[in-house]
Amino acid sequence: MGLLQKIVRNDAKEEDPPEIYGWKVYFLAFSACFGGMLFGVDSGIIGGVLTLPASKTRMALLIAAVIVTIGCVFQAAADGQIALMYVGHLIAGFGVGKASMVTPLYISENAPRAIRGGLTGIYQLFIATGTMLAFWEQLDHERTLIGGASFIDLMKEMWTIPGNRKRAIITIWLMITQQMTGTNAINYYSPQIFQNLGLSSTDAGLFATGIYGVVKMTLCACFLLFAADSLGRRRSLLWTSIAMGCAMLYVGLYVRIKPPVKGADIPGAGYMALVCIYLFAGFFQCGWGPVPWIYVSEIPTARLRGVNVALGAATQWLFNLVVARAVPNMLATMGKAGYGTFLFFSAACFLSFFFAWFFIPETKGLSLEKMDDLFGTTELKKKMDDQEGAHDVPPAKDPEDEKTQHVEVSPVPNDSKR
Repeated sequence: MGLLQKIVRNDAKEEDPPEIYGWKVYFLAFSACFGGMLFGVDSGIIGGVLTLPASKTRMALLIAAVIVTIGCVFQAAADGQIALMYVGHLIAGFGVGKASMVTPLYISENAPRAIRGGLTGIYQLFIATGTMLAFWEQLDHERTLIGGASFIDLMKEMWTIPGNRKRAIITIWLMITQQMTGTNAINYYSPQIFQNLGLSSTDAGLFATGIYGVVKMTLCACFLLFAADSLGRRRSLLWTSIAMGCAMLYVGLYVRIKPPVKGADIPGAGYMALVCIYLFAGFFQCGWGPVPWIYVSEIPTARLRGVNVALGAATQWLFNLVVARAVPNMLATMGKAGYGTFLFFSAACFLSFFFAWFFIPETKGLSLEKMDDLFGTTELKKKMDDQEGAHDVPPAKDPEDEKTQHVEVSPVPNDSKR
């Protein structure tokens, strides 16, 4: 049994055979999730590039486009040759990786400051669009479309059947709530936020931003290793909602009561406000960061899993764009040093507690097939079960028929004894 098997504490671990927890499942999970690093790089770089001097990014974008084009040509010419497909995918990957860094840099250098956040967020929106197209393009896979259902049929099934509709609505609100906690407000504008809290120099703000990233990565790894499958989804959302709300509330009250003075020494309360920013990041990575992605991918029925995750991704990126566009204006207009921004996100965190309390059931340790039972067996599943049962169960025998078929057999006289 692997390391996680020794750490995780839930009933499913005790019931499952230990053979399924081999190194291959961990390798597959890490390989599949490694693409999320581009998401993190893209999110983390935005705040830093806003403070960097302009550079020649146009040529870098052109080079990235050429690399991606070459990779796509290889993939298009593969014609079933898997090795050539891998080579093309690898080449295109270098171009995509370069573009993921250069694109937000180029936008930030050229966009007017009043709309910089919104224009930078468009890049995020296009990533989400590609993700959705990829999900929908694969919807003809037999595991997703059982019985050859069309995309329109899946949409009807999602929104007309109560159990599926409930899960779709939970998915949407989970992703909206995740963004409204304010995490990306700090991700994108952390240098400015740290300066608002008293770190006057650009270098100090960027260094504090770097530490912020280390805290997020470390706490997320610890949560996934020690708590995700032991503490549970619902409980993680509940306690982190309160913790994040308290951290943001302190920052907002500090900025409101004792606004930092540029060039002056930071008081003890100011350092505590900086610590609260880091605490907020850590709490987010222990709940509202990873849990929504876990939840939206495990609660749908098998037929709708791809569509549901695409719906969640689209919602997440849409409100990511909303936050990116709104935060600069909030920091500039909601009180001195933007204290109202922190109070707003604090209130959103506290409200997220009630959302999780009333609408998020626990799914820890449940198999994917048990989700229909948790959210109520869908009408479609009932019909399918009835149809299958009609063919599998033999017709019941009528008691009267059994009586007529029962014949007493008398012993036959032996003629030899006559």
